[in-house]
Formats: sequence, structure tokens, C-alpha cells
Amino acid sequence: MGFIFGVPLIGYFDSVQRVGWVQTACGTDGCTTPVFIFDVIWMVGMFFGPLVLAFVGLYVWGIRVRK
Repeated sequence: MGFIFGVPLIGYFDSVQRVGWVQTACGTDGCTTPVFIFDVIWMVGMFFGPLVLAFVGLYVWGIRVRK
């Protein structure tokens, strides 16, 4: 599980460290502030959304198994 989420996440944060948030999220063409904010929210959702959903699913499954 760590391989699926860890490697792309490390690459993303490495890119942020090298070139900054704006160029990582918007590319070399740049973008407006709302587009930048949406891109960052989307990226965080793509990395952490499935992980949170998996934990919620395990929690719900654990509650159903106990009954």
C-alpha cells in the first residue's frame, strides 16, 4: 500500500522542493490563483482521498463484522 501512495507523493513533494508550488501545480505556462488552488486541492484529493476512503471502508467493515 505504501508503494502505491508513497512513490508518487515523494515525487510530487520533490518537485515542489525543486521548483516551487506554483510551477509544480501549474506547469511552465503558469495559471491564475483560483486554478492554482483547485490544482493543489485536486492533487491532495488524488493522493489522500483513496487512502481515507480505504480506512473508512475498513472501519465500516469492522463495525459490521462485530455485529
